[in-house]
Amino acid sequence: MDHISIDKILSVFKNEYGIILSKLAGKKIIFEDESRSIVVAMPFSKVYPRGNGWVDLTKVQVDLFKSYMHGFIVFRLSSSSIYYVDMKVLLPLLTQDSIHKNTNEGEHWKLDIWLDKISIRKSDKFLSVKENDHKCITKCL
Repeated sequence: MDHISIDKILSVFKNEYGIILSKLAGKKIIFEDESRSIVVAMPFSKVYPRGNGWVDLTKVQVDLFKSYMHGFIVFRLSSSSIYYVDMKVLLPLLTQDSIHKNTNEGEHWKLDIWLDKISIRKSDKFLSVKENDHKCITKCL
């Protein structure tokens, strides 16, 4: 199956919430509405044989989220599943104990996206999620 396109997600923000996002300079999957201090990242992952997708979230990306009033991450999976997450809810789960380091990503967290949760590797912490549920946007605005 094909993954959900970035354009489809952009239209959800525009049509449902009146948020017009534009690409952040130099970023492929990060968009902003500067006037409303909103940033949105839309990483993609294929679904692996265990049934999960996974993405790396770098410290640089996390610091970028912290510089905006509102931040959302929209996980797009090759199964056409999509998960909307308020970064204010996810950030407390990203601890120093669960950080990974390598030469490509530097300091980063590995997140597994399952059918009903997002888990943080090297941690027992997780966030319960529902597919295609973007109520977190309504709650923040």
